[in-house]
Amino acid sequence: MRRGVIIARRIKEAASVHRQRIGQAAGSLFEKKGIEIVSMDMIAKESGYSKATLYVYFKSKDEIISYLTLKSMKHLKEFILEGLRSASEMKGRYLGICNGLYKYATTYPLYFKMVQSPINIDFNKSRFEENEREIFYIGEEINEIIGKFIIEGIRSNIFKEDLNSIPTIFCLWGMLCGVIELALNKEEYIMKEMKMSLDEFLDYSYDTIYNSIKK
Repeated sequence: MRRGVIIARRIKEAASVHRQRIGQAAGSLFEKKGIEIVSMDMIAKESGYSKATLYVYFKSKDEIISYLTLKSMKHLKEFILEGLRSASEMKGRYLGICNGLYKYATTYPLYFKMVQSPINIDFNKSRFEENEREIFYIGEEINEIIGKFIIEGIRSNIFKEDLNSIPTIFCLWGMLCGVIELALNKEEYIMKEMKMSLDEFLDYSYDTIYNSIKK
């Protein structure tokens, strides 16, 4: 196909299509080489755009990163909701949350690590990417979903009545993310020294964490 035809087709496509194409190329590079190493020149080459055109759709690498993180966070929210819908009893729903988080960690490993990093919460005084605000709101929506689950467990007399929902949400996130990351990084050790499969270790860990909030 001639270059002129390609350019004409791209002009007709919506900006969201171009952003998605660029984002996919950047995401692939981030996974292969690491975020720090990847440059806008590399992203332009990988996506098939000139550098000037690239800046039409993203003003910086940071904006691309926040764009991709936001997309992955939306998937995380859906994974969590799917997990909660997968069972009716509290333990099954809790395991659905665990499985949703594991699915996110293995589908989006780069962003799984990033969502555990410090986030911007001061949108009045500090500089920020517009997507950062949306990332914060999506995170708050996920926290609210988990919070409602915890409150339901307390009211159902299944979880400890003295649980403080917001710190408990953070504790659960910290413990589950830590266990999942540890398991993925130490699978060989787990199999050799513990004589457990990855799934067996995760099941044991999930049960241990659940018992810490169960009455």
